[in-house]
Amino acid sequence: MKVLNIITLIIVIFFLTNCSNETQVNIQTDNIENEESLQSIEDTNAHDTDENLEIEENYNWVIVPDVSFGDILANNEYVGLYKIYSRENVTNDSVHVGEGFYQEASILFKDTPNEATVFWQEEYEYPEKIVINKENSDWIINNNIKVGTTLDELIELNNGVFNLTGFAWDYGGTVLSWEGGNLEEMGSIIIRLSGDYEKLGGEEQKQISGDIQLWSDNEILEKIDLKVSEIVFYFE
Repeated sequence: MKVLNIITLIIVIFFLTNCSNETQVNIQTDNIENEESLQSIEDTNAHDTDENLEIEENYNWVIVPDVSFGDILANNEYVGLYKIYSRENVTNDSVHVGEGFYQEASILFKDTPNEATVFWQEEYEYPEKIVINKENSDWIINNNIKVGTTLDELIELNNGVFNLTGFAWDYGGTVLSWEGGNLEEMGSIIIRLSGDYEKLGGEEQKQISGDIQLWSDNEILEKIDLKVSEIVFYFE
């Protein structure tokens, strides 16, 4: 009787061991299938993303006041920059915005003449403004103003003199009013100028420095070779 019980116990153990092995094999097989399925989904998404991000190589460099900055519109989302300019041409960074303050932004074509800094509304939702300040850039307003345009050229394009702030501070050289000239059509675009300030003596520097208003035909300004140094495009 004891022998029979021992034989029965051995058979039960053998059966349970085989079932356990089969279960482990099934679990391992399921895991492998799940991993392969996940990888397939990731590969498919990556492929779809690449297809959706076909890049237009012939970039639009024209700025239309209150409408568009190149191909960037007011309703463009962050990911839209990738489609227009490709991932490698978009860099996120903290940017100085004046008076000791910094703000997160996206930089297009960083460290090139075509660098443009995109500031966003809350949490990279929609663009708020774009700033350019590099000479020899391809960016140009549709009235032919660009970084590097001279003071005399601005007066000619405006068909008259205009009003701007004094220099030697964060917002120095900012055009305050085009005084009813042709360039009033630029809407919310802000133009800033800078020049060779060191050409002036101490007394002349004082006369054009600080939070004051100057006229563009000021004789002192003619001595420092003023040019457009920054263009700020605001989205409506």
